[in-house]
Amino acid sequence: MLKPFLLNRQLFNLLTLLCLSMVLTACGFQLRGTIGYPMKTAYLQSENANRITTEVTRLLQDNGVTVTNKSEDAEIIVILRNEIIDRRVLSVSAITGRLEEIELNFRVELEVQNAKDKRVLQDKQVVSLLRDYSFDETAVLAKDTEEQVIKEDMFRDATAQVLRRLQMLKMPKSS
Repeated sequence: MLKPFLLNRQLFNLLTLLCLSMVLTACGFQLRGTIGYPMKTAYLQSENANRITTEVTRLLQDNGVTVTNKSEDAEIIVILRNEIIDRRVLSVSAITGRLEEIELNFRVELEVQNAKDKRVLQDKQVVSLLRDYSFDETAVLAKDTEEQVIKEDMFRDATAQVLRRLQMLKMPKSS
């Protein structure tokens, strides 16, 4: 009496496993891969945006895009302008008059042109990130470190946004 029960249980487990494997393969699930860049060569031009230009150059090269020294040798010209981090007071205590919150704003302008005819492929866009944090006078060194960490995080986020915008470029058909 126990033998048919075990046989049915094994058959049930096998059918369940088979059905689950079919469902997972049929749903189209796959790991996210990398999106390539639509260009093979690029020239990066910096106008007061040296740090982000250097990082974008490095990441493009890491992903197989050749960054040229002359705009004539490239498919596109990436122009990065006016990299800036603004710091402003967000709130002050009404009782003590002491600083309570600070806002950081990271901005950089991005424009992309076709290297052959200087036609604009992507209009000038501003990549802008805002972060705020609370300030405590009793922990000035810690808050200074926190501000530096936030600035680095904003820089990485802005760099990633620039790269995503370059990945989404619509390149003209070559003749």
